[in-house]
Amino acid sequence: MAYESRLIGVDVARDNLPVWLVIPDVLTQTELHSKPAEEYANANPAVLLPAALWKLAIINFSGRYDIHQTLSENLAHPKDMYFVEPSVLTAGLPQGPAKIIFKSGNPELTRTADRLAGSVRPVPDILGEPLLTVAEFR
Repeated sequence: MAYESRLIGVDVARDNLPVWLVIPDVLTQTELHSKPAEEYANANPAVLLPAALWKLAIINFSGRYDIHQTLSENLAHPKDMYFVEPSVLTAGLPQGPAKIIFKSGNPELTRTADRLAGSVRPVPDILGEPLLTVAEFR
């Protein structure tokens, strides 16, 4: 259930860079559909969480949850994490060292990252399929 949010949180925690997360890409869960060989595919269907809980899980798994702040403050202003719409990034990317996490298959953001000489790497889902793309700018 929390695989994607853990995956995103671990990538945020990988270094101390400010990170820009594309809202619809990181706060919309992927529904994993069972494969024909899965014996218990429908026994435990995925639980889809509201976007606020999904965001909280990402912040928590990233290690950037500040215990000295309230829950609402953590959700509104997590440390060096910016939840933004795609249009914000195509208009002007962050200055200095930073990284952007967005859904694989977003050609506009991929082109923007390539144009600005960001190093782009894929992050696969639990089945090894393309899930996220991380663009790092140093």
